[in-house]
Amino acid sequence: MTQPLFKALKTIRPERKSESVIRQMRLGISTGELAPGSRLPSEPMLAESFGVSRSVIREAMRVLEAGGYLDIRRGSAGGTFIAERVPDEFKPSRADSDMPAADARQLYDARRAIALPLIRDARFRAPRDQFDLVSALARLDNDATSPARLTLALTDVHATLAALGDNPLLAHLLERMMTPIRSAIAPRVRDPRWMAESRQRLRDLARAVEQKRPAEAEALMAAQLAAEHGITG
Repeated sequence: MTQPLFKALKTIRPERKSESVIRQMRLGISTGELAPGSRLPSEPMLAESFGVSRSVIREAMRVLEAGGYLDIRRGSAGGTFIAERVPDEFKPSRADSDMPAADARQLYDARRAIALPLIRDARFRAPRDQFDLVSALARLDNDATSPARLTLALTDVHATLAALGDNPLLAHLLERMMTPIRSAIAPRVRDPRWMAESRQRLRDLARAVEQKRPAEAEALMAAQLAAEHGITG
């Protein structure tokens, strides 16, 4: 019988899939059970350990690599290794551990419930507000950055837009959700076409906020959220 990867491992319920693998891997890294530089077992062994399919493991590994948690090396001496230094912005916070488990659709629905009311009320209340949004969009335009940085820049734009709303409590709730949101977005930022469409959509959204067109801003935000979570129809 295959030995558990680390003590906190639990068999994954089918509805949780890659999100639960990601969450448990992050927990193992943050607690030190999965030490920096250590090599992970093979994909089939991970799938057996977590009780999921190899495709679920593959998706989780892609997200963790994009987030800076893993170093996937190619060639004869290759393999999947825990990154020597996990980026601070991707380390789980204490607040993350209090987040209830949610599947992809629940996360999308929660984001819509929070982000759409905020964007309807979004406006520049001080010159600094416009500067902050322009700066966030400029960071997103940096094509030379890594997937992890692109993911962070994209969620920074969302956080900046949320701060322009009229409900700081909703903005705070969105901030609490940023770690699972980054996990959802991370696999998509590697697609140059997807990134180009997202950049343009968010620039148009910022323009709609600036010109006080809330219905257009809300429609653009809804489209961006659907794109980030792969929701069609």
